[in-house]
Amino acid sequence: MASIEELKALSILEVAESLGMSLQRTGSYTYAWEEHDSFTINVRENYFNWFARSNGGDVIKMVQVVQEELTGEKLSFKQAKHFLEEGSFDVVDVTSVPEKEPFSYYLEPYETKFIEAREYLKEVRGLSDETIDFFDEKGVLAQATKKTGNYYEPIIVFKSLNSQNEVIGASLQGIRENHDLYERSRLKQIMRASDGLTGMHIDIGQPKRLVFAEAPIDLMSYYELHKDELSDVRLVAMDGLKESTISRHVAELLYELGEIKAQVKPENYSTFLSQTAEVTDFFKDGKHQELITLAVDNDVAGHTFINRLADKGISFSSDLPSMPADKDKMDWNDALKESKEKALDRSQEPINNIGGELINRNSGYLEGEPSRTAPQPEEPKAQPDFPANVQLYFNIERPKKSSVRLRKGYHYASNKDIRFLNRYADDIQKSASWYLQELANSKVTYFYQDKEDVQMLQVNFEKHHWMHLTGIAPVYSDWVDNLSEQFIEDVAAGKGNFANLSLGLGFRDKVKLMPLLPEIFETDSFVFDDLSSVEKMGRLDVANAIRSDDRDVMLAFRTDDSSSFPATLLKPNQTLNVELDALNQEKTILGVFVEKNNEIKTLSVNKEFVVDGGQQMLENLRHNQDKEILKEDLTMAEPFTDVQKEHIREFFKTRIPDVQTDYIYLNSGQEETAYYLDGYLFAHQYAELIPLSQNQQVDALMSRLVSDDGREFDEIELGFTINRIDQELLKDKFGYNPDVSIEDYRQSEKNIDRIQAKDEEVFLQSIDRENFTKVLNLVRNSDAWTVFHLKTDEELGVSTSQVYDFINRYLDPNHDLDYGFDNQFFLDLKTEDLLKKAEEKGLYLSQQEITEYKLEPRWASANEIKADSFEELKMKFLEQMDRHIELEKEFTASSLEFQKDRHSIAMGVWSDKQILKYMRDDSFDFEVNGLRIESSLDDNPYDLLDSISEDGKILDEVTYNKIQKEIQEYQKVQAEEYETNEKMNQTQVRKEELERDTDGDGIPDAIERNMGTNPYSPDTDGDGKSDQEEISYGSNPLASDNSKNDNLSSSGQQKTVAELIAAKDSKGLAQVLKEGVKDYFKSDTYKQYLLAMSKFHNYSPLNIQMILRQNPRASHVASFKKWKDEFSRSVNKGEKALRIFAPITVKKRDPKTNEPLLDKDGKEITYTSFKLVPVFDVSQTDGKELPKPVYELKGSYQDYGNLYKSAKEVSEANGVPISFSENTKGAKGYYSPVSNEIVIKKGLSEQHTLKTIFHEMAHSDLHNLEKRAETPFNLSTAELQAESVAFVVASHYGLDTSEYSFGYLANWTQDPRGLSDLEGQIKIVQKEADSLIAKIDQALEKYQSKELTKDAFQQKLDRLKEQSKEQTLESKEKETAKNEIKKAEKSDNQLNL
Repeated sequence: MASIEELKALSILEVAESLGMSLQRTGSYTYAWEEHDSFTINVRENYFNWFARSNGGDVIKMVQVVQEELTGEKLSFKQAKHFLEEGSFDVVDVTSVPEKEPFSYYLEPYETKFIEAREYLKEVRGLSDETIDFFDEKGVLAQATKKTGNYYEPIIVFKSLNSQNEVIGASLQGIRENHDLYERSRLKQIMRASDGLTGMHIDIGQPKRLVFAEAPIDLMSYYELHKDELSDVRLVAMDGLKESTISRHVAELLYELGEIKAQVKPENYSTFLSQTAEVTDFFKDGKHQELITLAVDNDVAGHTFINRLADKGISFSSDLPSMPADKDKMDWNDALKESKEKALDRSQEPINNIGGELINRNSGYLEGEPSRTAPQPEEPKAQPDFPANVQLYFNIERPKKSSVRLRKGYHYASNKDIRFLNRYADDIQKSASWYLQELANSKVTYFYQDKEDVQMLQVNFEKHHWMHLTGIAPVYSDWVDNLSEQFIEDVAAGKGNFANLSLGLGFRDKVKLMPLLPEIFETDSFVFDDLSSVEKMGRLDVANAIRSDDRDVMLAFRTDDSSSFPATLLKPNQTLNVELDALNQEKTILGVFVEKNNEIKTLSVNKEFVVDGGQQMLENLRHNQDKEILKEDLTMAEPFTDVQKEHIREFFKTRIPDVQTDYIYLNSGQEETAYYLDGYLFAHQYAELIPLSQNQQVDALMSRLVSDDGREFDEIELGFTINRIDQELLKDKFGYNPDVSIEDYRQSEKNIDRIQAKDEEVFLQSIDRENFTKVLNLVRNSDAWTVFHLKTDEELGVSTSQVYDFINRYLDPNHDLDYGFDNQFFLDLKTEDLLKKAEEKGLYLSQQEITEYKLEPRWASANEIKADSFEELKMKFLEQMDRHIELEKEFTASSLEFQKDRHSIAMGVWSDKQILKYMRDDSFDFEVNGLRIESSLDDNPYDLLDSISEDGKILDEVTYNKIQKEIQEYQKVQAEEYETNEKMNQTQVRKEELERDTDGDGIPDAIERNMGTNPYSPDTDGDGKSDQEEISYGSNPLASDNSKNDNLSSSGQQKTVAELIAAKDSKGLAQVLKEGVKDYFKSDTYKQYLLAMSKFHNYSPLNIQMILRQNPRASHVASFKKWKDEFSRSVNKGEKALRIFAPITVKKRDPKTNEPLLDKDGKEITYTSFKLVPVFDVSQTDGKELPKPVYELKGSYQDYGNLYKSAKEVSEANGVPISFSENTKGAKGYYSPVSNEIVIKKGLSEQHTLKTIFHEMAHSDLHNLEKRAETPFNLSTAELQAESVAFVVASHYGLDTSEYSFGYLANWTQDPRGLSDLEGQIKIVQKEADSLIAKIDQALEKYQSKELTKDAFQQKLDRLKEQSKEQTLESKEKETAKNEIKKAEKSDNQLNL
């Protein structure tokens, strides 16, 4: 019988699956129930939350809640406990899980201007600019671009802020509809790792009360409808119906108001409200009703939530939106939109509404005299540049004239001109916005075809050029520094109020052409690169132009000092078009590119003429750009002084937390870990190495600073260059500010020195100093090797884990422990170095002046109470509880619970039996009138506590003595059974040890160790004869018959693979492995090798042989890092690594100078070599259970069916159909190369059918007509390959392979080429088996996932009900049932696929 605490520690995920819950992963540690998405499971802390129902708890509570939801029947605590006891679930160590994943506001770099978000909130949700601006000023709104797969969309971010205005969570609202991606048409999502108890909230005045709405938009709508009556209030969006969110904000507000003395701990936030209502009189009789206002939706869920809170005794007021009779749901946003519809006065609609805001126009304007100051929309504070949702409207004060003479051909605007401009105001504004975003301060390059050559036309588009293209020039009331730049910014921002406007000739055509300007950047336009003979172009002083394909728009360029820029935008008339056509120089544009902010972007590519997507043109531009940057660097980049470098180093220390890592591949194919800061690659290293420390990353960044020559780094292996960091790059890319004092950078919370200091402080404070000192004393009295390797923690009587972590942190600079080289490390570790470092960190005093650190016990006195009566016992226990309450004065949920328990005991709510059970659960030993119950007493059928009568009365002495005697008898029987089992276990272990024969040579391991032969090799001396054969014939199994074998130890015994690896004898290792292949001429040894291949099918034949020679029982190997990072397992202390070969890239060097050799392009010549790397088998590790692989089958009929369907799918995908026939030419099956098909004999068992299919699939891959033409082969070779592949694949899926035999291999020994032939066949077998297994696994995963499992919970519940029945089947019924079962069973040999 398990304790409650043990049951609570069962894996909640496994329990949920056994209940039949369909779960969807939503985060690193969280899952959601697909049927109820507000039901979440946190596997990190092993609890569940049902937010929509304000319910949650541990594993036991979840069984009760889910059972009631699924069946409608309530499950008692005892039934739930019984269900868990009957199941088989893993235990979760909640104390060992990592800290909660910190929230990261990853959307911050992708925030954009609040344009589409404002439009959505206004047009779709009916909110006013005033409300949007109010919430925006509070810092809780943002617009960002979110990526979902390959889909990018603008979204609204509703931020949750803490008291320091830091973002600790957010909810996301989509703007655009996407019915394919979202069930509700738009995105609605909580950001990953958000603080789920906070929600978006804002304060108005000094908050004294709280208003809660379900969602952020509902909260904004509520504010707009009630803003005149809201004061001293905190508005909160719960992101649902969450009692926990209300509880958190109530706790925080009461502390702010001084109602409670201490801050409530975060872990008690969610229960604070209900505990306060239950234990205190804070809400009694409707008190403090004004504190909470629930402004939730007027629907069933909202009313249910209100009733649930009321039932808990929580006082509050509710404010629900009024609901019309014809509706069944109303939220506050619905209420806002409805109120605006009713209030809309149709007579106030504008005569000429040009979109956006409504603009008032007086009658004077209609008569031709515009008003002097047309009202303008207020510019949103969140968008200082050009918020496009503010509609442009031109309005002028005509008397104001320009302070300079008008340009030639320009005139002041008339009323008619203003009306014309306002008719096209929307197009003008969009053009200004587009130009600012896409073209301003950029260089556009046109590649075009000029006869046989490709020419390049480059045009600089400056910000001020746009005004000249429009033919409009403004007059401002006050002086502006740059008229043309100010004008485009004002137009884009919707500011059309000017002192006056001057207009050029043809401005109407130019204005109409503005929307067509992007056409000039399409490849269907044409270049005219010599306009000298065109009279009109000469008058305009332009050299070249671009004309659109439809000849409607033309952009002409002027050249000045070898630089071209846009001069005029015009609509060519018929005469000009004819004149241009006569030039016969209309040249096709191949590609258009824009360079802005040092980034080159493709605008368009002519796919009719360009086949590479414009890559070559793009590379040419980048090459030219690099030349310009290099030229600039050589002339401008100055090396930094030492003072500057010190300042920059401290700045980089504040940016290291922002560094991101990714994987890149060198030209050689080697995988490297790359380090990026703001997209800048500053370091990379071999991926298997320990990651760079934060200080090493700072050093790497500093090494990128501009040097004396100012040149960039040339990363030949990567295939590109990395610019050195100069002052400009520091400021513009990384945000460096030389004016910030070095001390400010040092004191920054993001400075890694401060972060590491805090981390070290937390680490040192977490150490159990008493235990730590005991371990160090043990090390001092012996040595580190003895303590950490020769002894276990149980033998030492202390835990060594914290000292191990201390050593790893402070004394292991080469990361030997991380790589698993702890054997040698602890041998070399000096005791004085460890003690000195511990003393330096204040953890150890060399003179034994050690402070005693004792934990304060929960109770003020010893946990033992004696009393003469039960009443005396109860009074003494209440005194103990009062002492504890006095010690724990903090107002927390745990103390409230404790006070509630004391109240229940004192007021007689609990029975005597409940009180005794409570005392025992709190580790009390107690004795009443001779009756003693100990907290440590194991549960058994005669537990005194369970034997107390149901009315709670204490037993009399006679009954007590009787039970005591039965307990003693019970314990005696238990002890005897335990002793018997131990003896049997020991006997079985000794028997298995004596019978174990690892290498399968017929000689048990124990005997081999005594003889000195190798228990892991069937042929110790490597002479081709097994150890058993040599002993049978009287020869020495330790002495090789091969006198030329020089790979022997001093004793004459052949060195093992491990010895050769340790001696770094690569030549000897190669010889042993090659000689080892000879063993495979023996059928059993070859089968053993193929069995290993089935486990390591994706490893090379050489590595399979290496693994087999070092550990024949290995089943799954990985590096130390991979076990830790990908499988959450750690290598056991003292384990020796296996070694396998891994590829490495090596530079080819000159044998004389040792300098790297270069090829004709000046690049270093490299080649691939191999080195031995350490790996560990799964048996050498401990930790999280490995996930069950798809190929691990149970041998059921369904499993065989799935395996058959998978193999059939793979074969048919290769164009080889599988069929069944009675006539298979006397064989179990065959492959026909002519018809390219596989035929299997009918009537075979499942296993024989599958093994035959694998055999014939190997034939179809290796021996089809195409392969026969390439490589001729004989029948024996083909059969060896197919049979070997079938053996490997069958073994991989757990099929019986005992009947396989490869006896004919012995004949190959007579052939001089036999050894090399066999080596070649093994490579073919491995490659084909790996290919088949990979394809079948992929198909099998699909079929396995379709299998439906029966509801395990219902099965167990049915079993419980059956067990509770006292009726038994009559013998006749039992016999009938048995016969029915026998009839239903079918032989494995009779089942057909």
